[in-house]
Amino acid sequence: MFDDPATYFYENVVRAFEEYLDVKNSGKTGRSRDIRAAVNAATPLYHLREHLPKGRKLTWPTIIGNCPDYRLLGDIVNASKHSSLTKGTPQIRNATQIEEQIITTEYKDEQGAFHWHEKVVLIRLSNGSERNVLDILVNVMNFWQTHLHSIGVIAKPRQYSIPSVIQPRLRNDCTGNRLDFEIVQGLRFLQKFKLQQYNYTTGKVELMDLKGGHLEFSIYKPKYQLKLALKNDALGKEFSKMITLSDEESAQFALLKTDQERQSFLDSLPCTQEALRDLAFKAGLPAS
Repeated sequence: MFDDPATYFYENVVRAFEEYLDVKNSGKTGRSRDIRAAVNAATPLYHLREHLPKGRKLTWPTIIGNCPDYRLLGDIVNASKHSSLTKGTPQIRNATQIEEQIITTEYKDEQGAFHWHEKVVLIRLSNGSERNVLDILVNVMNFWQTHLHSIGVIAKPRQYSIPSVIQPRLRNDCTGNRLDFEIVQGLRFLQKFKLQQYNYTTGKVELMDLKGGHLEFSIYKPKYQLKLALKNDALGKEFSKMITLSDEESAQFALLKTDQERQSFLDSLPCTQEALRDLAFKAGLPAS
C-alpha cells in the first residue's frame, strides 16, 4: 500500500472515509463507534500530504490557503491523539470537544407526529461555534481528489457531497428510520441529543421547546425470541414453537453480520436442536 500513492489513497484514505459513512448510516449508536470511525477517517486524510510523490509535495500553508478546513482537520487528528493541544492557536484544544450527537426531528401529518433520527459527530470549536465532522471530511476529501488528479496520481476524481434534504420529510421517508443503542455494563454511557421540529408555518426546522415537557428513556438487555416451524405436508399442518435466547446467546447473535452466520449459530444451539426434535415428534416426522 505504501509503495504507490494511488493505492495508498484509495485503500487507506478513501476506504476509511467510506467506512465512516457506513458507520454513520448503520442505524446503531453507542460505544463511541461514530467518533472512532470519524477519527479513523480523518487521520490518513490529514497525513496524505506526507505520502505525496517526491517533487509534488505541498506545504502546509499552501493547503490551508486552498482548503481552510485542512487546519481544523489537523486539530481533530492531533487532539484525538494527544488529548489536549497547548501550542499555537488550534480551533479546538481538547479531545472532549469532539462529540457524538443524535438529532431527532419531529414532523406531523394527518396521522399525527413522526420522527427522523440522525447521528452526527459534532466539533465544538473554542470560539463557541459548531461544525459537523462530515462537512470537514468532505471538503478536505474533495480538495485532495482535485489535487491528486491535477498531478496525475488518480485518473478519475470524485467530488463528494452531503445529500440535501427536501423539507418537510414525508412519513414514508421516515419509515424504518431508527437507532439501536449499545451500552456496555460497567462503562460510562454518554450520549447527547438535539430535539427539533419542523415549523410548517415558517418552513424551517427549529429547536423543540421542552419547558414543562417530560422525556422518558428506557434501557434494556436485548433478548431474541425466535419462532421455529415444521410442516407435515401429508397432514397439511404446520407446528411451531418459540425459543428465547439467553443473555449470552443474544449478545453473540447481535454481533453476527450475515443471515448465513445467524442461521449457523442458531442451528448449533442446544435449545434449537431440542425444539426441533419436539416439533418433529408432534408433526410425526423423523427427527434429524
